[in-house]
Amino acid sequence: MLPKQEFKKFARDRLALGMAIGLALTCLIVSALLVLWLQPSDVQIPIRYNGFGLELGRTQGSLASDQWYERISFVVFAVFMSAACLWLSVKMHESYKVLAKFLLGSSLLLLIILALVGFFVNRTITL
Repeated sequence: MLPKQEFKKFARDRLALGMAIGLALTCLIVSALLVLWLQPSDVQIPIRYNGFGLELGRTQGSLASDQWYERISFVVFAVFMSAACLWLSVKMHESYKVLAKFLLGSSLLLLIILALVGFFVNRTITL
């Protein structure tokens, strides 16, 4: 079946289309918030690696930068997860309507949890 026809059938279901639009908007909002929560002081944080774990501060050992990639990974995960769930729900909608709606709803809930985790990780690191 043509993707255009699949999307037309998906667009006729108002609940599924509303959930898909809500997921896309939530993904944009969560991504924007996670990027805005980055602070210039968080770009590079010196961390020392030793045999017992990680320690902050100036001591002998290997120093590396951390936190920048960790926080950007939240945004990348949100975008890829949303895109994959939207694509799968459009593909599944014709034969499994309830499962497609469940996938949209659960991914929306997962994005909200991701925003909360990103917020608390940001607050914990900057304290």
